[in-house]
Amino acid sequence: MSEKRVPDVNYKSSDEDRKGCFVTYTQIAIAVVVVIILTVTVGLIAGLTGNAGSGGQTSTTGTTVATNVMSTTSATQKVTQMATSKATVKPTQGQTVQPTTPAPPPYPQLANIRLPTTVRPSEYYFELDVDMTSLSFTGSNVIQFSVTAPTTLIIVHVDGINVTATPQVSTDRYFNGGMETVTAHGTYKKNNYHYTVLADPIVFGTYYIRYIYRANLANDLNGFYKYQYTRASDRETV
Repeated sequence: MSEKRVPDVNYKSSDEDRKGCFVTYTQIAIAVVVVIILTVTVGLIAGLTGNAGSGGQTSTTGTTVATNVMSTTSATQKVTQMATSKATVKPTQGQTVQPTTPAPPPYPQLANIRLPTTVRPSEYYFELDVDMTSLSFTGSNVIQFSVTAPTTLIIVHVDGINVTATPQVSTDRYFNGGMETVTAHGTYKKNNYHYTVLADPIVFGTYYIRYIYRANLANDLNGFYKYQYTRASDRETV
C-alpha cells in the first residue's frame, strides 16, 4: 500500500505581510545596559558637583563666621576701652569729688575785699605825662599814709594801671632818706590789688610810698579818661 504524500504548504500569517523595523532581544538588552550606564554616570556627576558646592559654601560660611568673630572682638575691645575710660573718670562709690579751688593769695589780707585798716592814706601827689597820639600816659603817684599798727604789708587799689618799677617807701616826702627795704611786690587781680612787702615792720607814724606806672586813657568816664566836646565859638570838635 503506497504512502500518500502530503504536499508542502507554506502558511503566511498576516504579520509577515506587514512592513517595518524589527528589534531583537539582544538589541533590547544592549539598550537597557546603556540606559543604566547613563543613569549611573549622571548620578556620579551630580554627586561630585554637589560636594564641590558644599565645600565652597562651607568655606564662605567659615569666612563669614571669622569676620563676624573679628568684628565682635573689635567691638568688644572698643566697649571695654570706653568702659575703662569712663571707669577712670567716674569716682568709685562712696568717694566724693572735690571741686577745684583757685590757689589762695600769697598773703591772707589780699582775700579781703576791703583794704586793711593798718594803713590809712591821707594825701596824694601825682605827676602825669600824657601821650595823646597813643592815648596813654605814664607818671608817678606818691601817697602819704599813717600806720595804725605795725605791718610789713601795704595794699592799694589799682585798676588798669601797670606798675613798672618797685615801689619806694620812706619817711621823707622827697625820698631823700629814711628808706624802707622792699622785698616783694605784685598784683592780686581778683580784687584789683597791688601789694608791697617790706623787710621790717613799719610802726606808728607817717610814711610815703611812690609808684611808677603806665596806663591807657579810659574810654568811659572812670579814672583818667579821654573825652571830646564841640567848642561853642567855632563849633570845632576838640
